[in-house]
Amino acid sequence: NPLGIILGSTQVVLDRQRPWEMREKAASFIMDEVMRLDTTLKAFLDFARPATPVLVEANVAEVFEETLSAIEERYRQEGYTIRRDFARRLPLMEADPGQLRQILMNILLNAFTAMPDGGEVVITIRSEKEPEMKKSATSKNDKRFISTRNPFTVPRDWLIITIADNGCGMTTEQLNKIFDPFISFRSDGIGLGLSIVSQLVKLHRGYMEIDSREDVGTTFTLFFPCILKKTAAREAV
Repeated sequence: NPLGIILGSTQVVLDRQRPWEMREKAASFIMDEVMRLDTTLKAFLDFARPATPVLVEANVAEVFEETLSAIEERYRQEGYTIRRDFARRLPLMEADPGQLRQILMNILLNAFTAMPDGGEVVITIRSEKEPEMKKSATSKNDKRFISTRNPFTVPRDWLIITIADNGCGMTTEQLNKIFDPFISFRSDGIGLGLSIVSQLVKLHRGYMEIDSREDVGTTFTLFFPCILKKTAAREAV
Protein backbone atom coordinates (compact mmCIF):
# COMPACT_ATOMS: atom_id res chain seq x y z
CA ASN A 1 0.00 0.00 0.00
CA PRO A 2 1.82 3.19 -1.16
CA LEU A 3 -0.03 5.40 1.31
CA GLY A 4 0.98 3.14 4.20
CA ILE A 5 4.62 3.31 3.13
CA ILE A 6 4.43 7.11 2.80
CA LEU A 7 2.82 7.45 6.23
CA GLY A 8 5.33 5.17 7.96
CA SER A 9 8.30 6.80 6.22
CA THR A 10 7.04 10.28 7.11
CA GLN A 11 6.95 9.30 10.78
CA VAL A 12 10.57 8.15 10.52
CA VAL A 13 11.62 11.42 8.84
CA LEU A 14 9.94 13.49 11.55
CA ASP A 15 11.49 11.47 14.39
CA ARG A 16 14.64 13.40 15.26
CA GLN A 17 15.76 10.60 17.54
CA ARG A 18 16.42 8.41 14.49
CA PRO A 19 19.87 8.36 12.82
CA TRP A 20 20.16 10.73 9.84
CA GLU A 21 20.89 7.85 7.45
CA MET A 22 17.60 6.16 8.40
CA ARG A 23 15.65 9.40 7.94
CA GLU A 24 17.32 9.99 4.57
CA LYS A 25 16.40 6.49 3.41
CA ALA A 26 12.80 7.01 4.56
CA ALA A 27 12.65 10.26 2.55
CA SER A 28 13.82 8.31 -0.50
CA PHE A 29 11.01 5.78 0.05
CA ILE A 30 8.50 8.64 0.14
CA MET A 31 9.76 10.01 -3.17
CA ASP A 32 9.64 6.57 -4.83
CA GLU A 33 6.07 5.94 -3.69
CA VAL A 34 4.88 9.41 -4.69
CA MET A 35 6.31 8.84 -8.18
CA ARG A 36 4.62 5.45 -8.29
CA LEU A 37 1.28 7.02 -7.31
CA ASP A 38 1.76 9.73 -9.90
CA THR A 39 2.30 7.11 -12.62
CA THR A 40 -0.78 5.19 -11.47
CA LEU A 41 -2.98 8.30 -11.42
CA LYS A 42 -1.80 9.40 -14.87
CA ALA A 43 -2.54 5.96 -16.28
CA PHE A 44 -5.97 5.97 -14.65
CA LEU A 45 -6.78 9.41 -16.09
CA ASP A 46 -5.56 8.35 -19.54
CA PHE A 47 -7.92 5.38 -19.36
CA ALA A 48 -10.90 7.15 -17.78
CA ARG A 49 -10.69 10.26 -19.94
CA PRO A 50 -8.68 9.56 -23.09
CA ALA A 51 -7.79 12.81 -24.79
CA THR A 52 -9.43 13.48 -28.13
CA PRO A 53 -6.71 12.97 -30.76
CA VAL A 54 -5.33 16.13 -32.33
CA LEU A 55 -5.14 14.75 -35.86
CA VAL A 56 -2.49 15.79 -38.35
CA GLU A 57 -1.12 14.15 -41.49
CA ALA A 58 1.47 11.92 -39.85
CA ASN A 59 4.36 9.85 -41.15
CA VAL A 60 4.18 6.87 -38.78
CA ALA A 61 7.67 5.61 -39.63
CA GLU A 62 9.11 9.00 -38.75
CA VAL A 63 7.18 9.19 -35.44
CA PHE A 64 8.29 5.68 -34.50
CA GLU A 65 11.92 6.32 -35.47
CA GLU A 66 12.07 9.45 -33.31
CA THR A 67 10.62 7.51 -30.36
CA LEU A 68 12.92 4.52 -30.77
CA SER A 69 16.01 6.72 -31.15
CA ALA A 70 15.25 8.28 -27.77
CA ILE A 71 14.92 4.99 -25.86
CA GLU A 72 16.93 2.42 -27.79
CA GLU A 73 20.31 2.85 -26.10
CA ARG A 74 18.81 2.48 -22.64
CA TYR A 75 17.11 -0.80 -23.50
CA ARG A 76 20.09 -2.08 -25.47
CA GLN A 77 22.08 -1.89 -22.24
CA GLU A 78 19.43 -4.08 -20.62
CA GLY A 79 19.77 -6.75 -23.32
CA TYR A 80 17.01 -5.78 -25.75
CA THR A 81 17.33 -5.40 -29.51
CA ILE A 82 14.77 -3.45 -31.55
CA ARG A 83 14.83 -4.27 -35.25
CA ARG A 84 12.98 -2.20 -37.84
CA ASP A 85 11.54 -3.24 -41.19
CA PHE A 86 9.79 -0.14 -42.53
CA ALA A 87 8.63 -0.01 -46.15
CA ARG A 88 10.54 2.51 -48.29
CA ARG A 89 7.40 4.45 -49.22
CA LEU A 90 4.43 4.58 -46.86
CA PRO A 91 1.10 6.40 -47.02
CA LEU A 92 0.41 9.09 -44.48
CA MET A 93 -2.38 8.74 -41.92
CA GLU A 94 -4.43 11.13 -39.87
CA ALA A 95 -3.08 10.65 -36.37
CA ASP A 96 -2.06 12.28 -33.13
CA PRO A 97 1.75 11.77 -33.00
CA GLY A 98 1.79 11.84 -29.19
CA GLN A 99 -0.80 9.08 -29.01
CA LEU A 100 1.07 7.03 -31.62
CA ARG A 101 4.13 7.22 -29.36
CA GLN A 102 2.04 6.09 -26.40
CA ILE A 103 0.70 3.11 -28.38
CA LEU A 104 4.25 2.11 -29.36
CA MET A 105 5.70 2.52 -25.86
CA ASN A 106 2.90 0.62 -24.11
CA ILE A 107 3.26 -2.36 -26.46
CA LEU A 108 7.07 -2.25 -26.21
CA LEU A 109 6.95 -2.22 -22.40
CA ASN A 110 4.64 -5.24 -22.53
CA ALA A 111 7.16 -6.99 -24.80
CA PHE A 112 10.11 -6.17 -22.55
CA THR A 113 8.20 -7.53 -19.54
CA ALA A 114 7.74 -10.81 -21.44
CA MET A 115 11.53 -11.01 -21.94
CA PRO A 116 13.06 -10.46 -18.48
CA ASP A 117 16.44 -11.73 -19.63
CA GLY A 118 16.51 -9.66 -22.80
CA GLY A 119 15.40 -10.47 -26.33
CA GLU A 120 14.40 -9.04 -29.68
CA VAL A 121 11.44 -6.97 -30.83
CA VAL A 122 10.78 -6.65 -34.56
CA ILE A 123 8.68 -3.71 -35.79
CA THR A 124 7.40 -3.70 -39.36
CA ILE A 125 5.34 -1.05 -41.14
CA ARG A 126 3.72 -1.59 -44.51
CA SER A 127 0.56 -0.67 -46.40
CA GLU A 128 -1.99 -2.96 -47.96
CA LYS A 129 -5.30 -2.76 -49.79
CA GLU A 130 -8.02 -4.21 -47.50
CA PRO A 131 -6.11 -7.10 -45.88
CA GLU A 132 -7.82 -10.42 -46.33
CA MET A 133 -9.02 -12.08 -43.16
CA LYS A 134 -6.99 -15.20 -43.87
CA LYS A 135 -5.47 -15.29 -40.42
CA SER A 136 -8.77 -14.59 -38.72
CA ALA A 137 -10.47 -17.30 -40.72
CA THR A 138 -7.86 -19.94 -40.01
CA SER A 139 -7.69 -18.82 -36.39
CA LYS A 140 -11.42 -18.70 -35.79
CA ASN A 141 -11.24 -21.49 -33.25
CA ASP A 142 -7.67 -20.77 -32.20
CA LYS A 143 -7.69 -19.57 -28.60
CA ARG A 144 -4.20 -18.14 -29.07
CA PHE A 145 -5.48 -15.44 -31.43
CA ILE A 146 -7.86 -12.51 -30.93
CA SER A 147 -9.00 -9.62 -33.13
CA THR A 148 -10.77 -6.35 -32.38
CA ARG A 149 -11.86 -5.96 -36.00
CA ASN A 150 -15.46 -4.91 -36.57
CA PRO A 151 -17.07 -7.31 -39.09
CA PHE A 152 -18.69 -4.29 -40.74
CA THR A 153 -15.36 -2.55 -41.37
CA VAL A 154 -15.54 -0.69 -44.67
CA PRO A 155 -12.96 -1.90 -47.26
CA ARG A 156 -10.12 0.60 -47.64
CA ASP A 157 -6.38 1.03 -47.75
CA TRP A 158 -4.62 0.31 -44.48
CA LEU A 159 -1.35 1.14 -42.82
CA ILE A 160 -0.25 -2.04 -41.03
CA ILE A 161 2.11 -2.04 -38.04
CA THR A 162 3.42 -5.29 -36.59
CA ILE A 163 5.28 -5.45 -33.26
CA ALA A 164 6.56 -8.94 -32.47
CA ASP A 165 8.62 -10.22 -29.54
CA ASN A 166 10.26 -13.56 -28.81
CA GLY A 167 9.24 -13.58 -25.16
CA CYS A 168 7.31 -16.01 -22.99
CA GLY A 169 3.98 -15.55 -24.77
CA MET A 170 0.59 -15.60 -23.06
CA THR A 171 -1.71 -18.27 -21.78
CA THR A 172 -5.26 -18.43 -23.15
CA GLU A 173 -6.52 -16.87 -19.91
CA GLN A 174 -4.07 -13.98 -20.17
CA LEU A 175 -4.86 -13.39 -23.83
CA ASN A 176 -8.61 -13.30 -23.18
CA LYS A 177 -8.08 -10.63 -20.51
CA ILE A 178 -5.43 -8.64 -22.34
CA PHE A 179 -7.55 -5.48 -22.66
CA ASP A 180 -9.36 -5.73 -19.32
CA PRO A 181 -8.52 -2.72 -17.13
CA PHE A 182 -6.73 -3.18 -13.79
CA ILE A 183 -5.71 -6.76 -14.59
CA SER A 184 -1.97 -7.20 -14.65
CA PHE A 185 0.17 -10.31 -14.58
CA ARG A 186 3.13 -8.31 -13.25
CA SER A 187 3.65 -7.82 -9.55
CA ASP A 188 4.26 -4.11 -10.06
CA GLY A 189 1.81 -3.64 -12.93
CA ILE A 190 -1.15 -1.26 -13.00
CA GLY A 191 -3.07 -3.18 -15.65
CA LEU A 192 -3.95 -0.22 -17.88
CA GLY A 193 -1.22 -0.09 -20.54
CA LEU A 194 -2.89 -2.31 -23.14
CA SER A 195 -6.38 -1.10 -22.22
CA ILE A 196 -5.19 2.39 -23.17
CA VAL A 197 -3.69 1.03 -26.40
CA SER A 198 -7.07 -0.47 -27.32
CA GLN A 199 -8.81 2.86 -26.70
CA LEU A 200 -6.29 4.88 -28.70
CA VAL A 201 -6.40 2.51 -31.66
CA LYS A 202 -10.20 2.82 -31.75
CA LEU A 203 -9.95 6.62 -31.53
CA HIS A 204 -7.82 6.45 -34.69
CA ARG A 205 -10.49 4.28 -36.41
CA GLY A 206 -8.20 1.27 -36.36
CA TYR A 207 -8.23 -2.27 -35.04
CA MET A 208 -5.79 -4.87 -33.76
CA GLU A 209 -4.97 -8.55 -34.04
CA ILE A 210 -2.95 -10.32 -31.34
CA ASP A 211 -1.34 -13.70 -31.81
CA SER A 212 0.45 -15.24 -28.83
CA ARG A 213 2.20 -18.57 -28.32
CA GLU A 214 3.60 -19.68 -24.99
CA ASP A 215 7.41 -19.93 -25.07
CA VAL A 216 7.41 -18.47 -28.61
CA GLY A 217 6.26 -14.86 -28.30
CA THR A 218 3.50 -12.39 -29.01
CA THR A 219 2.69 -10.39 -32.13
CA PHE A 220 0.55 -7.26 -32.15
CA THR A 221 -0.72 -6.20 -35.58
CA LEU A 222 -2.31 -2.76 -35.79
CA PHE A 223 -4.40 -1.58 -38.74
CA PHE A 224 -5.01 2.12 -39.40
CA PRO A 225 -6.81 3.76 -42.33
CA CYS A 226 -4.38 5.75 -44.43
CA ILE A 227 -4.68 8.83 -46.61
CA LEU A 228 -4.91 7.80 -50.25
CA LYS A 229 -2.43 9.29 -52.73
CA LYS A 230 -0.29 10.83 -49.98
CA THR A 231 2.96 9.05 -49.25
CA ALA A 232 6.24 9.78 -47.56
CA ALA A 233 9.53 8.27 -48.65
CA ARG A 234 12.15 7.29 -46.08
CA GLU A 235 15.78 8.06 -46.72
CA ALA A 236 17.85 4.97 -47.30
CA VAL A 237 19.70 3.94 -44.14
